[in-house]
Amino acid sequence: MTSSRRRTLIRGFGLTTAALVSATALSGCGMMEWGAQFAPSSTPWTPSTSASPAVVPSVVVSPAAAQGKATGSLTMYQPDMPVSGLNGTCTRTADQLKLSVANANPDFYSDASIQLSIDTANQKVSTVAISLGEDSEGVTWAITYSADAPVSGTSAKLSASGQSYEVTGTGEAVTTRHGKKSKELIPITIKATCTV
Repeated sequence: MTSSRRRTLIRGFGLTTAALVSATALSGCGMMEWGAQFAPSSTPWTPSTSASPAVVPSVVVSPAAAQGKATGSLTMYQPDMPVSGLNGTCTRTADQLKLSVANANPDFYSDASIQLSIDTANQKVSTVAISLGEDSEGVTWAITYSADAPVSGTSAKLSASGQSYEVTGTGEAVTTRHGKKSKELIPITIKATCTV
Protein backbone atom coordinates (compact mmCIF):
# COMPACT_ATOMS: atom_id res chain seq x y z
CA MET A 1 0.00 0.00 0.00
CA THR A 2 1.36 3.33 -0.93
CA SER A 3 2.04 5.97 1.66
CA SER A 4 -0.56 8.37 0.20
CA ARG A 5 -3.37 5.79 0.43
CA ARG A 6 -2.35 4.96 3.99
CA ARG A 7 -2.64 8.63 4.99
CA THR A 8 -6.15 8.85 3.38
CA LEU A 9 -7.40 5.82 5.36
CA ILE A 10 -5.99 7.17 8.62
CA ARG A 11 -7.64 10.56 8.01
CA GLY A 12 -11.01 8.94 7.27
CA PHE A 13 -10.83 6.78 10.37
CA GLY A 14 -10.05 9.84 12.46
CA LEU A 15 -13.09 11.74 11.11
CA THR A 16 -15.41 8.79 11.76
CA THR A 17 -14.15 8.45 15.31
CA ALA A 18 -14.62 12.15 15.98
CA ALA A 19 -18.20 12.01 14.70
CA LEU A 20 -19.02 9.10 16.99
CA VAL A 21 -17.51 10.88 19.99
CA SER A 22 -19.51 14.05 19.24
CA ALA A 23 -22.78 12.15 18.93
CA THR A 24 -22.16 10.40 22.22
CA ALA A 25 -21.41 13.69 23.96
CA LEU A 26 -24.55 15.29 22.60
CA SER A 27 -26.67 12.38 23.74
CA GLY A 28 -25.22 12.62 27.26
CA CYS A 29 -26.03 16.32 27.59
CA GLY A 30 -29.70 15.93 26.60
CA MET A 31 -29.56 17.21 23.01
CA MET A 32 -31.19 14.06 21.68
CA GLU A 33 -34.02 14.34 24.22
CA TRP A 34 -34.48 18.02 23.33
CA GLY A 35 -35.02 17.10 19.74
CA ALA A 36 -37.49 14.40 20.72
CA GLN A 37 -39.76 17.04 22.28
CA PHE A 38 -40.55 18.38 18.86
CA ALA A 39 -41.07 15.03 17.21
CA PRO A 40 -44.59 14.34 15.79
CA SER A 41 -47.02 12.71 18.26
CA SER A 42 -50.12 10.60 17.64
CA THR A 43 -51.88 12.06 20.73
CA PRO A 44 -54.24 14.93 19.76
CA TRP A 45 -53.60 18.28 21.45
CA THR A 46 -56.22 19.32 23.99
CA PRO A 47 -56.42 22.92 25.22
CA SER A 48 -56.33 23.35 28.99
CA THR A 49 -59.49 24.64 30.67
CA SER A 50 -59.81 26.57 33.92
CA ALA A 51 -62.75 26.29 36.30
CA SER A 52 -65.24 29.16 36.21
CA PRO A 53 -65.43 31.19 39.43
CA ALA A 54 -68.24 30.12 41.74
CA VAL A 55 -71.29 32.39 41.76
CA VAL A 56 -72.11 33.52 45.29
CA PRO A 57 -75.83 34.31 45.72
CA SER A 58 -76.63 37.67 47.19
CA VAL A 59 -78.59 37.78 50.43
CA VAL A 60 -81.33 40.35 50.87
CA VAL A 61 -81.73 41.29 54.51
CA SER A 62 -85.14 42.58 55.50
CA PRO A 63 -85.15 45.57 57.80
CA ALA A 64 -85.68 44.64 61.43
CA ALA A 65 -89.16 45.13 62.81
CA ALA A 66 -89.61 47.77 65.48
CA GLN A 67 -91.67 46.76 68.50
CA GLY A 68 -93.46 48.94 70.98
CA LYS A 69 -96.37 49.21 73.38
CA ALA A 70 -99.97 49.64 72.25
CA THR A 71 -103.32 50.64 73.73
CA GLY A 72 -106.81 50.39 72.32
CA SER A 73 -110.52 50.89 72.83
CA LEU A 74 -113.67 49.83 71.00
CA THR A 75 -117.05 51.46 70.53
CA MET A 76 -119.98 49.75 68.86
CA TYR A 77 -123.60 50.86 69.11
CA GLN A 78 -123.26 53.25 72.03
CA PRO A 79 -120.37 55.77 71.98
CA ASP A 80 -120.78 56.39 75.71
CA MET A 81 -120.18 52.68 76.50
CA PRO A 82 -116.75 51.89 75.06
CA VAL A 83 -114.75 48.75 75.68
CA SER A 84 -111.60 50.35 77.06
CA GLY A 85 -108.44 49.57 78.96
CA LEU A 86 -106.97 47.27 76.27
CA ASN A 87 -103.17 47.04 76.36
CA GLY A 88 -100.59 45.07 74.41
CA THR A 89 -97.89 45.39 71.81
CA CYS A 90 -97.39 46.68 68.29
CA THR A 91 -94.91 45.80 65.54
CA ARG A 92 -93.89 48.08 62.69
CA THR A 93 -92.06 47.08 59.50
CA ALA A 94 -91.39 49.07 56.35
CA ASP A 95 -95.01 48.91 55.16
CA GLN A 96 -97.05 47.25 57.92
CA LEU A 97 -98.21 48.06 61.43
CA LYS A 98 -99.74 45.32 63.57
CA LEU A 99 -101.38 45.92 66.94
CA SER A 100 -102.55 43.34 69.45
CA VAL A 101 -104.30 44.57 72.59
CA ALA A 102 -106.49 42.89 75.19
CA ASN A 103 -108.27 43.32 78.51
CA ALA A 104 -109.00 40.26 80.62
CA ASN A 105 -111.67 42.03 82.69
CA PRO A 106 -113.35 44.89 80.80
CA ASP A 107 -116.71 46.46 81.50
CA PHE A 108 -119.75 44.73 79.97
CA TYR A 109 -117.84 41.61 78.73
CA SER A 110 -115.92 38.76 80.29
CA ASP A 111 -112.86 39.61 78.18
CA ALA A 112 -111.93 41.58 75.07
CA SER A 113 -109.18 41.62 72.44
CA ILE A 114 -108.45 43.48 69.22
CA GLN A 115 -106.06 42.52 66.42
CA LEU A 116 -105.46 45.31 63.92
CA SER A 117 -103.27 45.30 60.81
CA ILE A 118 -102.59 48.52 58.91
CA ASP A 119 -100.99 48.94 55.49
CA THR A 120 -98.92 52.01 56.26
CA ALA A 121 -97.56 52.27 52.72
CA ASN A 122 -101.07 52.86 51.38
CA GLN A 123 -102.59 54.24 54.59
CA LYS A 124 -105.43 51.73 54.79
CA VAL A 125 -106.73 49.02 57.09
CA SER A 126 -105.76 45.49 56.08
CA THR A 127 -107.59 43.41 58.69
CA VAL A 128 -109.59 43.75 61.88
CA ALA A 129 -110.34 40.94 64.34
CA ILE A 130 -112.29 41.68 67.52
CA SER A 131 -113.22 39.12 70.16
CA LEU A 132 -115.62 39.87 73.00
CA GLY A 133 -116.44 37.39 75.73
CA GLU A 134 -119.89 36.86 77.16
CA ASP A 135 -121.95 39.90 77.93
CA SER A 136 -124.74 40.14 80.52
CA GLU A 137 -127.03 38.15 78.23
CA GLY A 138 -124.53 35.36 77.62
CA VAL A 139 -123.67 36.44 74.08
CA THR A 140 -120.13 36.29 72.66
CA TRP A 141 -118.95 38.35 69.71
CA ALA A 142 -116.43 37.81 66.89
CA ILE A 143 -116.19 40.86 64.62
CA THR A 144 -113.99 40.87 61.52
CA TYR A 145 -113.03 42.86 58.45
CA SER A 146 -110.65 42.00 55.60
CA ALA A 147 -109.59 44.36 52.83
CA ASP A 148 -108.54 41.43 50.62
CA ALA A 149 -111.91 39.66 50.90
CA PRO A 150 -114.43 42.15 52.24
CA VAL A 151 -117.91 40.90 53.11
CA SER A 152 -120.62 42.89 51.40
CA GLY A 153 -121.55 45.89 53.54
CA THR A 154 -118.32 45.93 55.57
CA SER A 155 -115.81 48.78 55.55
CA ALA A 156 -112.91 50.27 57.50
CA LYS A 157 -111.62 53.80 57.17
CA LEU A 158 -108.29 54.82 58.70
CA SER A 159 -107.35 58.14 60.27
CA ALA A 160 -103.82 58.53 61.60
CA SER A 161 -102.05 61.28 63.49
CA GLY A 162 -98.58 60.61 64.86
CA GLN A 163 -98.81 57.54 67.06
CA SER A 164 -102.61 57.58 67.21
CA TYR A 165 -104.90 55.63 64.89
CA GLU A 166 -108.66 55.55 64.49
CA VAL A 167 -110.60 53.00 62.46
CA THR A 168 -114.27 53.59 61.71
CA GLY A 169 -116.57 51.43 59.65
CA THR A 170 -118.72 48.34 59.69
CA GLY A 171 -117.64 44.84 60.61
CA GLU A 172 -119.22 41.42 60.21
CA ALA A 173 -120.23 40.13 63.64
CA VAL A 174 -120.77 36.48 64.41
CA THR A 175 -122.65 36.23 67.71
CA THR A 176 -123.12 33.06 69.71
CA ARG A 177 -125.93 32.62 72.22
CA HIS A 178 -126.57 29.28 73.90
CA GLY A 179 -124.61 27.53 71.15
CA LYS A 180 -126.59 29.16 68.34
CA LYS A 181 -124.70 31.41 65.93
CA SER A 182 -125.98 34.30 63.86
CA LYS A 183 -124.42 36.98 61.66
CA GLU A 184 -125.03 40.68 61.43
CA LEU A 185 -123.29 43.90 60.40
CA ILE A 186 -122.25 46.15 63.25
CA PRO A 187 -120.74 49.65 63.37
CA ILE A 188 -117.31 49.83 65.00
CA THR A 189 -114.87 52.51 66.05
CA ILE A 190 -111.39 51.51 67.19
CA LYS A 191 -109.00 53.96 68.76
CA ALA A 192 -105.42 52.77 69.19
CA THR A 193 -101.95 54.04 69.91
CA CYS A 194 -98.52 52.57 69.14
CA THR A 195 -95.21 53.84 70.50
CA VAL A 196 -93.21 52.99 67.33
